[in-house]
Amino acid sequence: MTGKVTDTVNSDHPAHDPVLRGGDRDTLLTLVRVDERIRLLKARLDALPETAEVERLEEAEAARRRREIGTRRIAHDIYGTLRRLKADSARLRERRRDDIAGLRAVTDPVRRRDLRHDLEVAERRLAELREDIAREQRTLATFGHALDGAEDSREGNPGHAGDGATGHGDAGRHGDTDAGAELARARGEERAVTGEIRRQLTELAARSVRLRAALPHEILVRYERCERDQGIGAVELDGSTCRCCCIQLDTATMRRFAGTPPDRLVSCPECGVLLVRAVSSGGADHV
Repeated sequence: MTGKVTDTVNSDHPAHDPVLRGGDRDTLLTLVRVDERIRLLKARLDALPETAEVERLEEAEAARRRREIGTRRIAHDIYGTLRRLKADSARLRERRRDDIAGLRAVTDPVRRRDLRHDLEVAERRLAELREDIAREQRTLATFGHALDGAEDSREGNPGHAGDGATGHGDAGRHGDTDAGAELARARGEERAVTGEIRRQLTELAARSVRLRAALPHEILVRYERCERDQGIGAVELDGSTCRCCCIQLDTATMRRFAGTPPDRLVSCPECGVLLVRAVSSGGADHV
């Protein structure tokens, strides 16, 4: 911070500094520690390693699903190509049977020549289709388990591509199961940790409310004003260092504090937060 707080009263104006009476010091100090614990737990809740692990696994699962969708889209196209090739092959086999039957029945030389030519074309095209079908089946096999069920509604299995991918499919399904189990475990751990932190926050928040209600109105107003402006209502003075702004107070300020009655609150001249000074006896409840 570059400028000192001027609107918060310090020990130069003792008439305006709240006075701690009876158990006010213990109450305030306990409130300081309770609220500090609340801030720490909220900060931890925002940066849990368990949450980071869940997010990492969820992103990995989302990436796997995106890859699977892309692969299944490719598989759908390949299965469509295989169905078309097999349909063409079936028509050519039927055509070949008709040509062979015609050659057995027809004696006209011209007609027989045409049938032989058509038969040769059908045989040549059938050979090409067999190569095309084999290539598509090999492509299917390389995709492994991602293709399982991609075309469950198809009539028959185009070739035996599924058989070639079965081993990969089993391994892939086991991998998916392991990833799902790991994500479920991570989510369970996150729920357990966050549940415990939220339980503690609920208890601490209720305790903070009770402690605030026990403080004198003047002290509570100052505390909540500092809390609103700085995020912290009061801190324990750690030697000569303010634990809110982490600035070491100068010797003149510390001398003023030493000359201020111990039952009177003082404020940090840098950030304005209330400072609870150490006393030789007494003490607050532990949080």
